[in-house]
Amino acid sequence: MRVCVLADDLTGAAEIAGIGLRYGLATRLVREPAGPCGDGLTVVDTDSRSLAPADAAERVRQALLPAGAAGATGTLFFKKTDSVLRGPLLVELEAAMAALGKTRVLLVPQNPSRGRTVRAGRYAIDGVALDQTSFAYDPEYPRHTAQVLDLLGRSSLTPTQVIEPGENMPERGILFGGAEHADDVAAWAARLDGQTLPAGGADFFQAFLEHAGLIPVPLPRCEPGGGRVLAVCGSASAPGRQAVAQAQRDGAPVCAMPDAVFASPHTEAQALESWCADIVRALQTQQRAVIALCQPIALDPSRPQRLTERVADVVARVLAACKVDELLLEGGATASAIVRRMGWHAFAVCGELAPGVVQMRAAAGSAPLLTLKPGSYPWPAGLDEITSRNITPR
Repeated sequence: MRVCVLADDLTGAAEIAGIGLRYGLATRLVREPAGPCGDGLTVVDTDSRSLAPADAAERVRQALLPAGAAGATGTLFFKKTDSVLRGPLLVELEAAMAALGKTRVLLVPQNPSRGRTVRAGRYAIDGVALDQTSFAYDPEYPRHTAQVLDLLGRSSLTPTQVIEPGENMPERGILFGGAEHADDVAAWAARLDGQTLPAGGADFFQAFLEHAGLIPVPLPRCEPGGGRVLAVCGSASAPGRQAVAQAQRDGAPVCAMPDAVFASPHTEAQALESWCADIVRALQTQQRAVIALCQPIALDPSRPQRLTERVADVVARVLAACKVDELLLEGGATASAIVRRMGWHAFAVCGELAPGVVQMRAAAGSAPLLTLKPGSYPWPAGLDEITSRNITPR
């Protein structure tokens, strides 16, 4: 079986790769596709969530060029999207549909397994309307409505509509499948055909694999035996802030980004150097460190990019200054900025700590083990417990 998935950010790509591994597929994750997908699962991170719409569409087209008519024969395609529809999603779906010669997209991004549901075109998390949750304060894509078609946007080229389980599927367009339960998601997967591109979240991808005849297989968890661990909490989400606070209470060395990094160009270089020195000192003396962004949330689209660039810079400095055995990366934008800065483009997937929390290794021989997690997901254990499990007793 050959399966190709396009994801728009790194942690989403890793989440899909973890599911593929769980279902017995030989799995790889790449950021620069070099040819048609091979046997097993190939996940392509287009790193396009923060791009302008035209650039994101072009990134998707370029990623699918190797899957042209010859390469696509016998390959199953899936477009991974953000579960709450962040990013230039509509143009990416249109580009993928055109590149693959499909007439319609079936979009099921919500994950009922995590309390994320859509009923009558309205999105809710654990029964709370999306625009009343913390996603309303997302720095890049604040969710100010729970109406999924408003979140998706409108197109002059492609009709969009919400359809409920059991309703007829129009032959053309982008169809948003309502789903409140796992059975709803499975029912949508059962209705896929050769003219339909499936798109959406982790629950739908799992149902997609099960409909293709795959079942979960027992796999050992990939866990390192010891060494230095650097955790990077780059998300402003509630789970991220809570994890950092708990790590502080448990005595983990938390190295917060200094405010001086943003004070002025004259203070930035010195502040970054001092910050790096603090992190290296913690790693050398305590074998672990937590990088945290404690600046208040600001609804400024340019601020998240500036933050992630500074974090990527300091992580690169730390890795150059001392050996790190494992990197824990929280948040798709942060993880993407770091691997881009380090020049890591291909990864072997090792295992899962929990659904969505995936361990993998870059092809670069000296790269540390990477554990990635979406910002809105909780760590499967306390952050301090995860970092301390690798400490070798002295």
